[in-house]
Amino acid sequence: MVSGLFLFGYVTVLLPVVLYTGSLALITMFGLNMPLYIVVAIIGGFGVVPMKFFWWIKIFLQ
Repeated sequence: MVSGLFLFGYVTVLLPVVLYTGSLALITMFGLNMPLYIVVAIIGGFGVVPMKFFWWIKIFLQ
């Protein structure tokens, strides 16, 4: 129960802040001409791909 509350707090509070500031940093460092939401989606995609990869490894190694 408590771990679920911590996970919910992380997803709703910290994750949007990290994605927003990370995308702003990439846009300003590299001078990208992309909308902010596209950069956020790309950063989020880089976070999802390893999770999916390790999930498949866990299934096949059992």
